[in-house]
Amino acid sequence: MATNLRSNFVDFFGTSKLPELQAVIEATTESYPSMIPILFNEEGMTTDIAQHTTMSGLRNPIQVGENVPVQFQTIKSGYPKTYTATKWGTGYRISKEAVDDGKFGFIERATKSFSKGMFEVKEIAAADIFDNGFTTNGYDGVPLFSNSHPLENGGGVVGDNLGTAAELSITSYRDLRNLFQNTLNEDGQFVKYMPKFLVLPQALQDLGQEIVKSQYNPEDANNAINTVYDTIALLPGNYWQYLDSDTAFFLVGDKAEHWLMFMSREAMSTDSDYDKEARAWELMCFSRWDVGYSNWRAICGNAGA
Repeated sequence: MATNLRSNFVDFFGTSKLPELQAVIEATTESYPSMIPILFNEEGMTTDIAQHTTMSGLRNPIQVGENVPVQFQTIKSGYPKTYTATKWGTGYRISKEAVDDGKFGFIERATKSFSKGMFEVKEIAAADIFDNGFTTNGYDGVPLFSNSHPLENGGGVVGDNLGTAAELSITSYRDLRNLFQNTLNEDGQFVKYMPKFLVLPQALQDLGQEIVKSQYNPEDANNAINTVYDTIALLPGNYWQYLDSDTAFFLVGDKAEHWLMFMSREAMSTDSDYDKEARAWELMCFSRWDVGYSNWRAICGNAGA
């Protein structure tokens, strides 16, 4: 029978053991259900900054007479959005004596806390895009959820993805869905976007299930059919725990249509060092990334009431 001896772990914090620590962190991270891969487009950054710029598309074709030249259109540059890789890190120290005396339970718990902490700061930052979307101005000078998004063609027409504040109900859900379906493209023309996810905080998880998973209208005593039954998906687990508001709700389209972005420059990694004077091992964890949005379309929000 194999026995794990204390002498086998004298280099637990050294270079040769870093892959084992990294494996512990990765295994722990994978056990948490992240909403970022579900709601955000994930891209890598080749430098410390990345920029997206929207462009106006072409207007609808117009009727052209025989032997009449076609009218060429100008594609206009829109609003740039810059992502900057921010470094996040943490670490802890443990005495050589603690390592020598086999305090591996503490070491394992502390190492797992790296992955839990890094997971949480990412989820909080991603959820903040929704939470702050009613008040914080974005790349186009208005908040993410606004009824006055200036269109890229500069024609004075504005886009709208902000629902009238109301409690979540079948009626307010329908109103937000209709707003979603009336999205305008860069030239003020309708685009056929359909919501894919109803994004809810924990406080609305049960109501959300009643609205989209009931075959009959839960707000009608006459067993009227529920016209929104099974027309949209809830998030895994039915809610996103990191949303701050208890009343706001959101609609998000397919990732191919929206520009919610999670930009990764450096995946989570570990490093270690040894302080000879203090006889203490040091373990550190780092990651670099940014999160945001490059376009307001295919996402709508209602602040609730």
